[in-house]
Amino acid sequence: MHPLTPDSGFQFGLGVFETIAVEGGQALFLDSHLDRLESGLGALALSNPRYHREAVRAQLVALARGQQHIAIKILVTAENMWVQKRDNPYTEALYEKGAHITMSPVLRNETSPLTYIKSCNYGDLYLEKQRTKALGYDEVIFTNTRGEVTEGAVSNLFGIKQGQIITPPVSCGLLNGVLRQFLMEKFPIREEIITPETLTHCDEVFLTNSLMGVLPVRGYRDRVYAMAQGAAIREAYCRQIASKD
Repeated sequence: MHPLTPDSGFQFGLGVFETIAVEGGQALFLDSHLDRLESGLGALALSNPRYHREAVRAQLVALARGQQHIAIKILVTAENMWVQKRDNPYTEALYEKGAHITMSPVLRNETSPLTYIKSCNYGDLYLEKQRTKALGYDEVIFTNTRGEVTEGAVSNLFGIKQGQIITPPVSCGLLNGVLRQFLMEKFPIREEIITPETLTHCDEVFLTNSLMGVLPVRGYRDRVYAMAQGAAIREAYCRQIASKD
């Protein structure tokens, strides 16, 4: 392990990271994660001399081999690179119960380039996630400066209205998640502006990220959602993943 260099990532949060799910010894969507990591490095005009895609890919594949339901995190700055594996915290009990979400008073800045990359500059999201977790919520949702719903602290958000799946467009100010992209390709999903009020009129809501997969939402404000369609989407996603083994 190399000693930490106090570069712009250490001093100013200029770096990118990816968190990759491992199931059945496979690092899921590995190339998509590496593509996004490299795109983020380009957006920050960073070039790490220790980052070589094929060598990093081989390292991540080796870490995943023989593992079940874990996460691998890779973080890259101008002069530092860090890889770590840990448990995946999402349990079957949470999928059965459904997530409870709340809205943050902190706004996402749709004009900031950092909003659109998986940046180490993650303080707002982290602090709100910890604050609302202490209040008993599973995820906190953000709006932008126009009052439009964007994303969760660690997730993308989808609603279902009369059978139609909807999700905010990236231009609202959100990270285009790897799993979001996958679902957009596999399901008839429509991008549209969503407000906090829109969520109260949805029949169902679900969240996605690489570790959680597809997580149905049970409650928002005084709204209690059905979860059948979200659960069906999760089952279809799990079948897709299993077929890749």
